[in-house]
Amino acid sequence: QAKILEDIFVTFFRIIRKGGSNSPLLPVTMECIARYSHLINMELVCDLLEALSSLVRADNLPLESSFQCAVAALRTLRGPGAALQMDDSEYVAHVYKLLPRVVSCSLDVQDQVVPVAMESLREAFVVRREHSLPRAAAFVKRMLTVATTLVRSEHTLAMLSFARLISNRYGTLSQLADSGEDRVL
Repeated sequence: QAKILEDIFVTFFRIIRKGGSNSPLLPVTMECIARYSHLINMELVCDLLEALSSLVRADNLPLESSFQCAVAALRTLRGPGAALQMDDSEYVAHVYKLLPRVVSCSLDVQDQVVPVAMESLREAFVVRREHSLPRAAAFVKRMLTVATTLVRSEHTLAMLSFARLISNRYGTLSQLADSGEDRVL
């Protein structure tokens, strides 16, 4: 089974490296990597993270693939990559940069992208909670801004409820919503 899994990931690497952002197989590849990256051995983790990092830096991926790339990287860093103690800020910053692009998509694309965007936010902030308060505050503000411009109510509610979840997890973020008069110094 380990050999089969290794061969599958070698195929994924070929799709990423040779096809790049133009490959029609890239969205499915990113989804599979995100789903099965927790099963790979340490030998493949560094290569996988390097390949995902190069895709993030390429900045020409389709939006859904970009979010899936972040999900795959964050899951890999949480799973077998946890022993490496690598910084995930590159991928979290990538998600932050992608959020405003959700608004400019057509409604059909938003239907596909919003669930993947929410999954990337969940991987970054719910599964892992060691982010700084300013970073969490920036994400909440960005999510609220995006939520106000989304057309579908279910997308808006998903974004607003997730912003509330992060605000609750990072207790002092609730001060963002307080007016200056309500605060006791």
